[in-house]
Amino acid sequence: MSTPDVARALSERSVSLFLQGRPVDALISEQEVVTIYRRLAETHPGRYREELAGSLRSLGTYCSASGHTDEAIRVTQEAVAIYRTLDAPSGLALSLSNLGHYLASSGRPAEAVTAVREAAAIYRSLAETHPGRYRDDLAGSLHRLGAYLLESSLPAEALTATQEAVAIRRQLADTDSGRDALAGSLNNLATTLLELRRPAEALPAAQEAVAICRELAEKNPGRYLPDLAGFLSNLGAVFAALGNPTDALPVTEETLAIYRRLAGTRPDRYLPEVARTLRNLDLTYRAMGRPGHAVPVLREAVAIYRELAETHPARYRPFLANAVFDLAVRLSDAGRHAEALPAKQEAVAIYRELAETHPGYRRHLGISLHNLGNGLLEWERPAEALAAEQEAVAIFRELAEVSPDERPLLARFLTGLSAIYTTLGRTAEAEAAREEGERIERDDPGDS
Repeated sequence: MSTPDVARALSERSVSLFLQGRPVDALISEQEVVTIYRRLAETHPGRYREELAGSLRSLGTYCSASGHTDEAIRVTQEAVAIYRTLDAPSGLALSLSNLGHYLASSGRPAEAVTAVREAAAIYRSLAETHPGRYRDDLAGSLHRLGAYLLESSLPAEALTATQEAVAIRRQLADTDSGRDALAGSLNNLATTLLELRRPAEALPAAQEAVAICRELAEKNPGRYLPDLAGFLSNLGAVFAALGNPTDALPVTEETLAIYRRLAGTRPDRYLPEVARTLRNLDLTYRAMGRPGHAVPVLREAVAIYRELAETHPARYRPFLANAVFDLAVRLSDAGRHAEALPAKQEAVAIYRELAETHPGYRRHLGISLHNLGNGLLEWERPAEALAAEQEAVAIFRELAEVSPDERPLLARFLTGLSAIYTTLGRTAEAEAAREEGERIERDDPGDS
């Protein structure tokens, strides 16, 4: 078997391994393909450079699937560079599209926009002469472009790209895969309109995405149930933005039911989604004025985040802290102050730990300390309340020096401090704290 034949056979093996769910083995196989084509291209550059570029693009796919995103970016950039020297626009467009995906996955959406914008331009040119072949690719690149523009805080531009993706995909929605693609773009359209604070326009797009995906999930739940859960979650967010928690409630409950089902077989993938949906359900109950209903929901979310934080503390401790803090608030709102106090204390402890390594959490620590001070005062423990509120005030003095937007909260905490001083009979200090808070409010009348 000749060397090019060996490369082709190995490439086919890489694809087979990848389709079997073995991306690491596919990566190893494709590395050998790249090595062969690189050697061939050095001696026959006019013949094998396109094959080298294609193998590098495939290697990028396997690197990404194996969790090696930086390497995927590097080899795909090399593929792009080679394709630029060739007359192979579809290969260049596909490589640019892949590169955009890897860049976005690395938290570099602005660079992803540049790559995918070029891919879309190439596909648009190709679709003008070969619409049957390239309109789907054009729609896909516009779909991704809209998503990356939204991640780059450019929702107006994202809207234009996503609307065009929807229009094209609507024309191509004559198969299940085509309808799935349309539903995805409709969901992105709803998200973009929500970001632009146009929830009334987002609603029909979100509802249509759910309707299409529900139909697909009835025929193939294994393939489409995760998408249906995501689309329902987005629909719930639209109802919430419209101020319709009653409509959001059944949608969020259905989302939760689906994620519970999925987590039964894939807890590593879907338990975080269960917790996130429980948080959304809490917000829905809060909007409906039902804090008692929110308490068991938040307790379950806390339990899940506690479990997740044991194995992935850096990722989930912040989520745990936030859920514990909100649980304390809901318990207080429900009049269950004895249960609220230990939750307030735990929120302070977690945020203090987080703030030691990430100063951005000092704001959360300050708010949690103020919340704890209120709880301690309710339980007639003013000396402990004083220590918590003094620390909260000290933190927000520092924050307000850097960001004047924090001054209204500083004023509120000073008012709380004044109340504690009053309870302790320290009248002069109470008056000084009260006057300082009032002075800040007078200086910032629009923010108080």
